[in-house]
Amino acid sequence: MFLDRILDIIVFVLSEMKNNIKLMDVDTSKLAKKGFSKTEINTAFNWICSNIDTGYRLFTSHTEDSKSFRKLHPVESRLIGSESYGFLIQMKELGMINNMEMENIIDRIISSTTERVDLTEMKFIISTFIFDQNNFNRIATNSLTNPDEFVH
Repeated sequence: MFLDRILDIIVFVLSEMKNNIKLMDVDTSKLAKKGFSKTEINTAFNWICSNIDTGYRLFTSHTEDSKSFRKLHPVESRLIGSESYGFLIQMKELGMINNMEMENIIDRIISSTTERVDLTEMKFIISTFIFDQNNFNRIATNSLTNPDEFVH
């Protein structure tokens, strides 16, 4: 899935940035070694740069969010495995989602399935919350039509 792969790259880059590595200093060869294409890497960097320009979501400081920890109800735990929940927490810690969005994601899972949500499904659900489709489509189209123009 294209969005899942872009999300993985964004998580990698933001994790690097959280470790005080500048965006332009992120080692993209690590991503290439993991099998990500130039187009995927470029799309992720385009999305990050676009959102940095608008000040949207990247490393937002949710002071009220940072004091709480969401524990899953037993019913929620049956539907959301530890790996999926760990990824959800990672997205919150990176500032990609806030407490309300985390609750909305959990609510969506509880109301829409009786099957356990694996990591791939969790990434898909989260990506629908993160990516503004109009903006993302513009960025992805630019990356696909100009794959040799690198932002990183």
